[in-house]
Amino acid sequence: MVINPLFEELIVRSFFIEKIEALTNSSLVAIILSIILQLLPHIYQGFIALIYLGVMFTIFSLYYIRYRRIVPVILAHIFLILLR
Repeated sequence: MVINPLFEELIVRSFFIEKIEALTNSSLVAIILSIILQLLPHIYQGFIALIYLGVMFTIFSLYYIRYRRIVPVILAHIFLILLR
């Protein structure tokens, strides 16, 4: 429960967003692609879960783009998983 959010946020949120932003010079493109990439492995959970996760990943991406801090995003992800 702790390891998955840690790697998921480090790879998809911080690394992927930074690289896509550098390639495209667009935060919007980086956010959209990171959300899509993060939603793909969650398709099996169903449509309602994808909506919930899409909102959550959008908020996380916007926070990361604004503040460039990944630790609060990782902690929020862990917290939300523990609430389920």
